[in-house]
Amino acid sequence: MLQNNTIRTIYKLSDEDKNQVIKQYTYEIEQEKIRIKQLKIKVEKSYELSKYISAGGYHNVALNNNGTVTSTGYNKFGQCDIENWDNMIAICCGNYHTVGIRFNGTVFSTGNNSYGQCAAEHLRDIVYISAGDNHTVALKKDGTVAAIGNNGFYQCCVDKWKNIVSVSAGYNHTVALQSDGKVLATGRNDNGECNVNDWKDIIMISAGGGHTVALKSDGTVLAVGDNEFGQCNVNDWKDIIMISAGTNHTVALKSNGTVLATGKNEFGQCNVGAFRNIIAISAGGLHTIALKCNGTLIAVGYNEQGQCNIDNINNIPTDKISRIKKPSLPHILAGHYHTAVLTKNGTVIAEGRNDDNQCNTQYWRDIVDIAIGSNHTVGLKSDGTVVAVGNNAYGQCNTQYWTDIISISAGNYHTVGLKSDGTVVAVGSNGRGQCDVGRWNNILSLSARSSITVGVKVGGIIITAGSINP
Repeated sequence: MLQNNTIRTIYKLSDEDKNQVIKQYTYEIEQEKIRIKQLKIKVEKSYELSKYISAGGYHNVALNNNGTVTSTGYNKFGQCDIENWDNMIAICCGNYHTVGIRFNGTVFSTGNNSYGQCAAEHLRDIVYISAGDNHTVALKKDGTVAAIGNNGFYQCCVDKWKNIVSVSAGYNHTVALQSDGKVLATGRNDNGECNVNDWKDIIMISAGGGHTVALKSDGTVLAVGDNEFGQCNVNDWKDIIMISAGTNHTVALKSNGTVLATGKNEFGQCNVGAFRNIIAISAGGLHTIALKCNGTLIAVGYNEQGQCNIDNINNIPTDKISRIKKPSLPHILAGHYHTAVLTKNGTVIAEGRNDDNQCNTQYWRDIVDIAIGSNHTVGLKSDGTVVAVGNNAYGQCNTQYWTDIISISAGNYHTVGLKSDGTVVAVGSNGRGQCDVGRWNNILSLSARSSITVGVKVGGIIITAGSINP
């Protein structure tokens, strides 16, 4: 046996072995950086639309296009008194209070303040916020977390958390997603709702009444905690892009725009089987709300306080229906033999070959986007209509009847447009099927090149029509 003061060299690495170890170590570090970066992108996509709608205990709030907020439902504590809120960028409902982030990183709050859950006037540099039963949790831009309100179960003990990318406040517990895809939790744990230490590759979290739900990067879902009503029965769910935990139920949005739900269904809060074209969801106390791709809301569940009376809310700024804004900088595109420039004032300047009149854009006004094909030029107007000039041998300029267009793109001899409802229109050459987009839906972005059309659907799914060949 070696004595404590005895030092022996068992094996000495050669210089070549040392270099190999260093290379392997460096490679593993770089791979971990790539993994974390990819996770961050998925996290951002998952939360992209969740900030626009929120269901509370018995009320809802929705963020409007102009930065104001609309609310419906129970208002005993003033949780719906948001009519003076402006310049908001995110909102969230608690059980009986409402919080929101303004454009400058400060926080507005209203409603029940018995535990100080609305005492948010001192919060600064906030980028994400979540409201629980009687506490509020806020994520700062430096990755740290602040919490106010009831701390009876230590649900506000978040001072030491770092590298956080999202937070969620449950009934009496708080969970946080770290940049490496791992999850932290604090607060009441009677049902194991804080047992998340072994979770990894997580891109979204949601804390419910007594359970916690997480979305993994592969589209599957994890859940821990109270399962009395089956609210944690999510093991078979796949292709999920968003999750939300209510008091005793869980809902999930699939990549195809449909919705799943499990848990207590006493008031029909899980009756989401007929939901279609959904791009965001939120589970409340006893009800569920969903945002459709056309900016309208639908709701199911308990409605005694009018929390499901949301038919008149239709001005929510989803990515697909955001108001088209004029460009802040000139936009320049090059075709085969001509160039077009979209100016700050909405006019278009075109130079180059003009034998098909592809440069005759001098009378265009109120243009917010442009696209160029081989020998034609297309312009999107602020009112959602489209103008086109140039070679029209295949009908690629026949866009005069298009309406509600929010994005355009042009291939060699075809033109495509993305409508505000997520569907796509196309005109022009279809020799390779590049215009076969009539059944596309839930499209977030669109691009045409050569003889191919590419669309990105909700959830990041890519679909194509046509061929990459000319």
